[in-house]
Amino acid sequence: MTVDKSISTANPSEAPSRSSWFTKVAIALFVILFLLGAIPKYLQGKPPIDAIPDAPISSLQQLTEEGLSLDNWTTVDRQSVRLGPNQWIMQTVAWDGDDSIDPPSDCGSRTGCDRATILMSPQRVQSGTSAQPQMEWLDIRGLGRAQGQNWTEDQHQQLKFSLSNNQGQDTTVHVRYFRGWTQQRSFAIAQWYAWETGGNPSLVRWFWRDRMARIQGRRVPWVAVSLIIPIEHLSPVEAASPFVKALAQQVHQALIEQGFSSDASPQ
Repeated sequence: MTVDKSISTANPSEAPSRSSWFTKVAIALFVILFLLGAIPKYLQGKPPIDAIPDAPISSLQQLTEEGLSLDNWTTVDRQSVRLGPNQWIMQTVAWDGDDSIDPPSDCGSRTGCDRATILMSPQRVQSGTSAQPQMEWLDIRGLGRAQGQNWTEDQHQQLKFSLSNNQGQDTTVHVRYFRGWTQQRSFAIAQWYAWETGGNPSLVRWFWRDRMARIQGRRVPWVAVSLIIPIEHLSPVEAASPFVKALAQQVHQALIEQGFSSDASPQ
């Protein structure tokens, strides 16, 4: 496989009420958005609820056929692999920057990071339950187990970065970040669901954006992404975070430009 902590001071008894409050606000927001979309249609004599549109996923097919093209990286291997119940595209890339660009070295490895593995599972159907993201993050454990070794995950944290989408809008992406290791090797791993106007490892974040988009007759296609970067064995994953964050940002930008439909409406 090539591939500051805060202490909560909240009163535990307040957690359920805060969670309930957040749920009520989310439901109220959804109802308001629904009414804003339904009332004008009702006044026009149209059905308040349109048929659910299909997600525009035709442009995602090239990920399966071609993978991603990244500046200063060359694809050395690309194959389709099944991990758990899900099918993934596994693309191994090698650094090929010219002499004017220094190779990446801030990845927690004594030898630098000249290779990385990109795992992608794009949305494959346009509608129905199967069109929703599934919790695929456990799939990666199959790679470690395939080597006949125990797989451990620790040092969990979050990375965040911003970039622009096809409409020139700034968007923020949140990434699940941790260390995965066997008895012989260690890896820095970043995971998130990517969509054109953002990204997050949580299914719930995508769910609400897709529901709000449906009201306006749109959908939010997605791609599940896992980056796997080898690091010095059992070294702290924080040492690799600058490099991993930069690579994750480059991958997400490439997904916007090459994977998501350029004529999709803003979400």
